[in-house]
Amino acid sequence: MRPYIKGVMGRDEISFEDEPHSNASKFKLIGNALALNAIPQIAESLTLAEKSGIKPAMIKRSADIMYGAIYSVYSGRMLSGEDWTRSEPYASADIAMKDIKHLLGLRQEANMELKNAQTGLGYLRMAMEKSQGDQVDVSAIYGDVRKANGLEFENNP
Repeated sequence: MRPYIKGVMGRDEISFEDEPHSNASKFKLIGNALALNAIPQIAESLTLAEKSGIKPAMIKRSADIMYGAIYSVYSGRMLSGEDWTRSEPYASADIAMKDIKHLLGLRQEANMELKNAQTGLGYLRMAMEKSQGDQVDVSAIYGDVRKANGLEFENNP
């Protein structure tokens, strides 16, 4: 399988050959947390821009230039309205919630706080209440951030 990893299934491989097997799943969970923490930050930044009189599209452009990747993808989904209009999620909020709950368990084992994970979990719960369970994309967090700050859930691109 190794020949199909680098350059085929992904950009590179991070080997866990010399690590305890449990570290690989912990690593994946912590890696997923990077994305799960970025999504509420993107939603809050777009909402703050709108409430401050700055066009959210300008924040997206800044994200495209400065940060790329996940910031570009998720800000684009949020601003296009795809976060709440898409019939099938790119990234299921249901699965993200499961990951955050596992992450919070790992947090307990490590005896530390994960405030971003708690924030994301709160927003995900609100998003799940609004829509049909497994059909919610994680980017629907944007609507909840908007609503919590006095704007309509749905943005009209």
